[in-house]
Amino acid sequence: MYYELLKAIDEANTAKVCLLKSTSAGKVFCAGADLKELVGLLTQQKKEGFVRYNKAMLGMAVAKPITIAFWDGIVMGGGAGISVNCNVKIATENTVFGMPEAKLGYFTNVGASYFLSRFRKNIGLFLAMTAYSLKGKEACQVGVADYFVHSKDLPALEAEIEKLSQIPTVNEALIRETVEKFAEKVEGVYEGEDLIAEIFQGKDVHEVLEKLKQESQKNAVVKKWYEDVLQCCPLSHLYDFELLRRGKELNLHEGLSLEDYLALKINFSDFTEGVRTVLVDKGSKPRWSVSYDELKKQKVEDYFPEKLQLIDYANRDKF
Repeated sequence: MYYELLKAIDEANTAKVCLLKSTSAGKVFCAGADLKELVGLLTQQKKEGFVRYNKAMLGMAVAKPITIAFWDGIVMGGGAGISVNCNVKIATENTVFGMPEAKLGYFTNVGASYFLSRFRKNIGLFLAMTAYSLKGKEACQVGVADYFVHSKDLPALEAEIEKLSQIPTVNEALIRETVEKFAEKVEGVYEGEDLIAEIFQGKDVHEVLEKLKQESQKNAVVKKWYEDVLQCCPLSHLYDFELLRRGKELNLHEGLSLEDYLALKINFSDFTEGVRTVLVDKGSKPRWSVSYDELKKQKVEDYFPEKLQLIDYANRDKF
């Protein structure tokens, strides 16, 4: 699958326009990697399976053609990473965009340090820590999707894009002008964003968790957020807070390099435990390597590199 993806990106670079869509329209755009397969790699001590896809994420982000994503279904994990940097992102009523790694004992990867950190009003950190998803128009409200088009109208829009791709002088402005004819106007306000901006900020993740705890005692909405945050892996929150804090100052290449560093250094017992409780023994209580009380003793410098080293993705096929 990995090499097929790289080949597809190479082929796309010979085109003027590249459209990303799913063969299961309305259900799944791309939900990322096969998590059970990744757990299998861990049992074989093959941690490289966690980092190899970032070459594809960067390759798609810098692809030469005008790239367009039809997010008609679930867009999670690697599905988000491979498409979130497209020139034009189109959500539908079926869109479910999210990075649920905290539930799985992992961290928001595939470039999320770059794109989630750029969501306004700390919405990126909110989504990372709660493992919530953006549904339908919410993707446009947050700004991660550019347009909202009803699923039934996508075939007609695709036909128009196909015509435009035959024009030698086709450009992004012309593509957008065409998409706008099919798009429904969406107000750019996400529910609760001002409260999110206030709570999901602080000098460290411990301050955010304390804000959630205090505010949950008097606000039913925050109470639900806090309960859901506590269902996730404690160390995932430490990773995500610091990744998004640093990510604001990093470009995509730097962000991917930092994520790859973490992918090879973290304790994978949390990931295997998360996959077990979410996908195998559904509903069972996870046993994380670090409790929320113990999280207070954890130091960021014990997990993150003192100096970031860029990875040469162009020449990276072996590990």
